[in-house]
Amino acid sequence: MRILLTGSAGFIGTAVGELLEADGHEVVRVDLMLPMAHGVGAPPPGTHHLDVRDAATWSGLLRGVDAVCDQAAVVGAGVRVGDLPDYAGHNDLGTAALLAAMHEVGVDRLVLASSMVVYGEGRYRCPEHGDQTPPPRQVADGVELSVSDQCGGIPEDDMDRVFDLAWRGAAARTPDRSDELVGPGAGLGLAIVKGIVEAHRGVVHVENVASPAGGTPSGCRFLVRLPAGAA
Repeated sequence: MRILLTGSAGFIGTAVGELLEADGHEVVRVDLMLPMAHGVGAPPPGTHHLDVRDAATWSGLLRGVDAVCDQAAVVGAGVRVGDLPDYAGHNDLGTAALLAAMHEVGVDRLVLASSMVVYGEGRYRCPEHGDQTPPPRQVADGVELSVSDQCGGIPEDDMDRVFDLAWRGAAARTPDRSDELVGPGAGLGLAIVKGIVEAHRGVVHVENVASPAGGTPSGCRFLVRLPAGAA
């Protein structure tokens, strides 16, 4: 098959392209090479430097294609409210523009991928048992999931505020960066988490994780508990 692969220079797109070629398929690679994901540099050899939002202008590339594998997306949790148009533009409008271009030339087979914003954590490999997918932990009245980090902990005075809409601590969860492509967090992510969990009749809370050496916490742990019917 001849397959057009968008987002082909990303870590997932690269792996998909290699697997498709290993199975004998012809791969047409397309990637915008956004600096926030790829830095500054030329596209990999054989990659068409194109934007899916402008798919109508390069629909000729779709002629003769049997299927499209769409891996093009802006990923991450967002760092500013001002980023919303970019997310919607690349992920939503870009998909719509690609679908319209496919329809125009008669390509009707699409594999549409999600992003890490939706599918969550990566692979865990146990030396003894191989690849593992950590399941939710069963509790008496449902399931519990936890996510831990090494952030250095959250001040006790801030514990009751971390889920408040638009609130950011003095040491924000998304710190300021020196480069202009990544800015401070907007204080939206945890508020959204709380809203989704509570909509499923669940609860979410955060706790500090003690350092093995004592003293300052090594990080924090977010716990989500959902009733069995919602899980």
